[in-house]
Amino acid sequence: MSEENPLIENYLKKYLKLLKTERKNNKNYYYFPDGSMFYPVYPESDIRNSTEFVFCPVASKCEKRGVEKFNFVFNTVSYDINLTPFKNPIEPYAWQWTGKREDLFKGSFGCAAETSDGNDYCAALIMIDGWRILKDYPFRF
Repeated sequence: MSEENPLIENYLKKYLKLLKTERKNNKNYYYFPDGSMFYPVYPESDIRNSTEFVFCPVASKCEKRGVEKFNFVFNTVSYDINLTPFKNPIEPYAWQWTGKREDLFKGSFGCAAETSDGNDYCAALIMIDGWRILKDYPFRF
């Protein structure tokens, strides 16, 4: 396989039990035995010290953000650009989030049913809610 993602290959892959890796659309897709999958958001050539990736609980259904796919970040550095420490190497995507729960529903990254292109913050909302889907979550499963 050509052009493998260096952050995933060098730091993460050795800790994962993967069923297969598939290359399509200039990205590697990593499949787990339980039927879930993840892939990097950006082409491998753009990756430096962290990478955004999308996790799909069901690999065959990976279209709608906040319902079928969720954004995360894998960090190999300890601090972001503002020198804010990362809590974990893998975290839900929360770039520019204020730290207030209500703000996870707002803006272009907000987890909101009326957002057509956003919903990047949905995994962060689920995380701060204790990995549960509360009644005010904007989507139904």
